[in-house]
Amino acid sequence: PVPTTSIYSRSDGVVPWQISLNEDLPHTENVRIESSHIGMGVHPMALVVIADRLRQDPARWRRFDPAAAMRGAR
Repeated sequence: PVPTTSIYSRSDGVVPWQISLNEDLPHTENVRIESSHIGMGVHPMALVVIADRLRQDPARWRRFDPAAAMRGAR
């Protein structure tokens, strides 16, 4: 019932990426990045996604827009 974003990588190497995916619902999304498991914690795009999600009002939730997030990161 709450907005949920999964950041996943097919090259994770520890967690099978398939189990990281959210079910396709109006308030869920999956954002793919290219990273190792340990690297996700410092991956620039993962940090942009997290900052964008934290900045967003849950009552006006929208899916992640990389172009818009990068404009806000400048």
